[in-house]
Amino acid sequence: GIGYSFSLEEIGAAQQTGVNLTSEGAMAAREAYEQLVDEVAFNGNTDLAVEGLLNTTGITSAAAGATFAASSPQAVLSVINTALTGIMTATNGIEQADTVLLPLAQYGDITTRQIAPESSMTVLQFVQQANVYTTMTGRPLNIVGTHRLTNKMVVYRRDPQVVKLHMPMPLRFIAPQARNLEIVTLGMFRFAPVSIRRPAAMRYVTGI
Repeated sequence: GIGYSFSLEEIGAAQQTGVNLTSEGAMAAREAYEQLVDEVAFNGNTDLAVEGLLNTTGITSAAAGATFAASSPQAVLSVINTALTGIMTATNGIEQADTVLLPLAQYGDITTRQIAPESSMTVLQFVQQANVYTTMTGRPLNIVGTHRLTNKMVVYRRDPQVVKLHMPMPLRFIAPQARNLEIVTLGMFRFAPVSIRRPAAMRYVTGI
């Protein structure tokens, strides 16, 4: 269903005025393609019976115990560190998660809330400095907010060895075709659902 078209009237008008046809149709088709791939990658597709990065069955899941909004900065750090160390412990230290996905509300909370009234440090800055991944490796923990989550946190190692989206054929447009009073340009692409190759390198934490 990806593609765009021009009517013969539009083509004739462009020829008469000496202007190029607009690229908005092609841009809209590409945006629709990118949105579809993103949605399937993150949330899967029930019609196709596939799952995504945020809802795959079999990923270890635990409850946070309290929401971020009701937790102290130390408690927020503890929830994140528990997920990080849980992955390390379960894999005998082989896997070290480097990415945390948070709902936008919780992400917004920790980016603006100060750890104390007299401090300018936010909870996010505190977590980024004190988390076990950063203290052990010296590398920053990637903490990202996403609209696709509501009360769940996703922690994983962002690496193709852990999670990968196969894209054997990115979007390409085939030659324009005449159809009734239109010239139609159709798009073709192929991709597979997200493949979580090492489930032990990922954790879900609910109730945040």
